[in-house]
Amino acid sequence: DPLIQHLKSKGIFAGRVKSIAEIPLVKVASAKSPSERLDVALSWLQQTKASKPSTVKTLTSALSSLFQKQLSTEDVASIIAELTKHGHLSVVGTKVTYADQGAG
Repeated sequence: DPLIQHLKSKGIFAGRVKSIAEIPLVKVASAKSPSERLDVALSWLQQTKASKPSTVKTLTSALSSLFQKQLSTEDVASIIAELTKHGHLSVVGTKVTYADQGAG
């Protein structure tokens, strides 16, 4: 606890986690299965709130960056398809609408 307080006083982001697997960057890097990748993408979408990508192109680019450009274009498209299938977003043409935004 004193170390965390010291780091925060120096303007360094620090916090306690129960395991290394809880660190967001580690969680993204270790997401290998489609369901793990979907979970990471959902977490990211929930955290982004108002600044969610509004086009398929920007969503694809954002997801690619989220996964540190380690996924193929097909893998990213698969994540978007799963998000659509589960009702988290909808795609009409090139536009993306999120379930929590409502229509429009």
